[in-house]
Amino acid sequence: MSPQKPAFNQGIWKDLEDAVRTLNDQDDVLEVYVLNCPFFDFDKQIEVIGDKADKYGIAIPVPHGFIKSVLAEYRSGSIKLWTFKMDNAKSTGAPGDYLINTYDAEQYIGGRFWDRANGKDMHALKKAVPKMW
Repeated sequence: MSPQKPAFNQGIWKDLEDAVRTLNDQDDVLEVYVLNCPFFDFDKQIEVIGDKADKYGIAIPVPHGFIKSVLAEYRSGSIKLWTFKMDNAKSTGAPGDYLINTYDAEQYIGGRFWDRANGKDMHALKKAVPKMW
């Protein structure tokens, strides 16, 4: 769990979560896997929830944004992959406006997401964006 600003969580992030549920409900989709990652921009000030001076000394950092990577396995055996990067703020547009290359997201986060999902390098997959995105 990571803290999200209400305008983000109740706005574009909700739209993206609804789109993933719609994708999962499609008859030709066997399974949908989702990876979520918070990110911090260390050149920006970090907001915290809580007070470091309270009796527990706890302050929870609020991420500057989130990455969501969605891997869909189709009954035909094909796999499709989409990755989104969004700031933790009220956003305009549609989730598809925030699509980024999965490799770029991995470089930003510092790790690989799906490289072992099907025994080959997932970066070779071409981006095929459903109409919902």
